[in-house]
Amino acid sequence: MKLSGVQPNVLRAFMMSRSLYTEAIGKCIHNRSDDLQQGFFKAVCLLDTNLWPTDRDDLAPFDVADVSLAVKHFRCLLLKNNVLLDGVMTDWTFFKMYWIDNLRHHPKNTVWSLLLSQYKEKFPNFVQLVCILLVFPVSNALVERGFSAMRRIKSDWRSSLSEDAVDHLMRISVDGPPLAQFDPTLAVQQFFNTPRRPHVQPYG
Repeated sequence: MKLSGVQPNVLRAFMMSRSLYTEAIGKCIHNRSDDLQQGFFKAVCLLDTNLWPTDRDDLAPFDVADVSLAVKHFRCLLLKNNVLLDGVMTDWTFFKMYWIDNLRHHPKNTVWSLLLSQYKEKFPNFVQLVCILLVFPVSNALVERGFSAMRRIKSDWRSSLSEDAVDHLMRISVDGPPLAQFDPTLAVQQFFNTPRRPHVQPYG
């Protein structure tokens, strides 16, 4: 890259300090990658039940160390929500056994949905840690799906869609229920009860 239109004294100062800049940037990148190896980030991988051992003996000690580090890292937040720290580890142990007996054949998203909706009283302390870990994406698949949905929705033929309209349509596409489970009654009622221009069907 060639710099142009820069005063000579500024260019000389930049060239002299270039190594300092590159070293600082490299150190920052290195520190960020080191953070990803910490236990509380590795514990996010426990959300992927496809990685769990299917043998009870192998499942019992699975991810105990990483979950323990995650509990230590989020200690203040967990205590603020009246979570028993030892109870998290106890719930984790029992939940793994419950999963292998009852939830093993469910997709991972269904497993956590059931935990948060139906079994939160059964594993109250572990649920709080799961709520925190679910904030961190296990992969970039969700982001990729979002970009794909945006390209489908805002095509060349629909380039005049407003930001709000695109946002609503993307939420429906990415997070909405399957079409077979969607009841359009309320949406249709709202559509017909919303005033429109006289020439727009069904008025004109």
